[in-house]
Amino acid sequence: RDFGLIALLQTEWKIPLPAGYSSFGAACVQKSADNAVVLFSEAQFRLLQKVGSTAAGNYSAMPYVYDGKPPTTGDMCVGNPARNGPRAFAGALLRHSSGEEVCVISGTFPHLFPLGAKFLGDIQKTCEDRPIMFIVDTNAFPDWLSLQQIGNLWWNRADWGTCSDLGPASDPTCCLDIKKHMPYPHLKFDRTAICRGGVVKNFGVQPAFFCGANEEH
Repeated sequence: RDFGLIALLQTEWKIPLPAGYSSFGAACVQKSADNAVVLFSEAQFRLLQKVGSTAAGNYSAMPYVYDGKPPTTGDMCVGNPARNGPRAFAGALLRHSSGEEVCVISGTFPHLFPLGAKFLGDIQKTCEDRPIMFIVDTNAFPDWLSLQQIGNLWWNRADWGTCSDLGPASDPTCCLDIKKHMPYPHLKFDRTAICRGGVVKNFGVQPAFFCGANEEH
């Protein structure tokens, strides 16, 4: 299938870059490392601007997925990594073949903690009033919170406008908790949502896990 966007979150092994795709990505390093990488179809999108210190263009700069090795530096962190561990995000302003511009943000949110001034500030600086597509692991609790509700929490106060998010009404995506003796999806953490314009018309969840790894989403 021809996917316009492919998000790779906490993917700690080598993945060859598919033909016809380019990439952007970043890492958060605090004792351990976390990564967020997005592959985008060159036929559908053109990168206009990076969010924060996101790397783009050169696949060798993509943390973990280029060579399977953990990055040693990276400041693209959601929240406070010293408090809640490393949670990476990456983002870019893309222009679709239709001419529409959209900011694409992918990453992992911390459990029950603020998203942080860097995350919110970097997005606002680049995206301004443009639509924002989020492809994220929200770690939301309760898991029925929408992207818009998460952004509106008093400790975030994100100005994302109205968001289209089908995740809270869809099937759970997380997690293959083998070590916790819950090897089945039971939480609705993962979202593909769009804010400030646009509509998510379909949000599907595959019937089985792909890798069989502990904590897989």
